[in-house]
Amino acid sequence: AGRFASRYGDEIDVYQIWDEPNLLNGWGEAPSAASYGQLLAASHVAIHQSDAHSTVLLAGLAPTIETGPNNISDLVFLRQLYEIGAAPFFDAAAGKPYGFNSTPEDRRIHPKTLNFSRFILLRAEMERADDAHKLLWGSHFGWYNPQAAAKPQPTWGETDARRQSKLTAAAFERARTEWPWSGVLVLENLQPGQD
Repeated sequence: AGRFASRYGDEIDVYQIWDEPNLLNGWGEAPSAASYGQLLAASHVAIHQSDAHSTVLLAGLAPTIETGPNNISDLVFLRQLYEIGAAPFFDAAAGKPYGFNSTPEDRRIHPKTLNFSRFILLRAEMERADDAHKLLWGSHFGWYNPQAAAKPQPTWGETDARRQSKLTAAAFERARTEWPWSGVLVLENLQPGQD
């Protein structure tokens, strides 16, 4: 990480350390906040030694309601990171506020609910840990369009290109007006429909 930052520091401002370490498929073995925390700490130190003005971004935590052993809720995983003292080793947190089967206006907030508003629960974990001075980025978000996807993902909900566009615009507007703590929201896989 340090060598990478030294080489590309003039071109890169933000370094995200891993993706979805709270999932078996993302981490490569049973997820562990302690193991990820070690990687995060070492990366943060090395990057800031090479590129002092950079932002080290926490891995995008995958939204899930599972509690282990193969997958751990994004909310639980972030809480575990704070409990082991990982807060000094990321400059901004990251989650994935996908819309699943609901709209950005769905304001249900519950640990067992997967929707765009789940982002608020991640923010609550940050505030609970006295880390409210940091932004929460959406490293991936969006609504699933099966016509533009390579393989079906029925658990993600379904929409078409026109509705996907409207939902995305509404999500950006909600974040802009209601979430002053939100950092960058990265739309995943915006693709025109295939002919």
